[in-house]
Amino acid sequence: SDVYKRQEEHISEEDMFINDKDVEDAEKVVSHYHADFESLLNRCLIYKKAHSDCKSFHFMFDKIIKLSILSLSTITTYFISSHDEEHVTFEDLEIDRKLTFATTLVSGINAIFNFGEKIDVHKSLNTEYLDLFNDIEKTIRLFSEKEEKEDIRAIYEEHYKIFRDLNKRTSEIGIIKYIKVRHGTT
Repeated sequence: SDVYKRQEEHISEEDMFINDKDVEDAEKVVSHYHADFESLLNRCLIYKKAHSDCKSFHFMFDKIIKLSILSLSTITTYFISSHDEEHVTFEDLEIDRKLTFATTLVSGINAIFNFGEKIDVHKSLNTEYLDLFNDIEKTIRLFSEKEEKEDIRAIYEEHYKIFRDLNKRTSEIGIIKYIKVRHGTT
């Protein structure tokens, strides 16, 4: 009975204390997820910057195209309305045709590339990557408070799922080639 009791006490003492191996294993898990969170944080920042640059690029081209359309339309209207019905020359008609063609061409480019719509999508993705970045940064600051590896894993998986969904939307809109190379999103 004394042997059984001592054995029971011995087991109870072992269960009460965490051994060094358990601490090391827990630290490795926490360290592993901390590195994963840092990596995800950096990737969010890269994509956020890439979308910001794309938004700026599309904004610039949107303004150039719209100013071109406005200028060409104004000049075309002026030339057509300034003709004297009785003294229209072949050169006048040729200029009218060229101006009309240029206006139509630039309007078509605007319709095809639709820079304004792309600005909105990049702006939205930029904001969403920033929100995810801030959430991950907050998680990293509070990292030491999370002791259960299941909690840490669940939080990481939730953040990674959001990142993956944003990446799918990024693939749909695309990132301009030189911006991909510049930010390393390739």
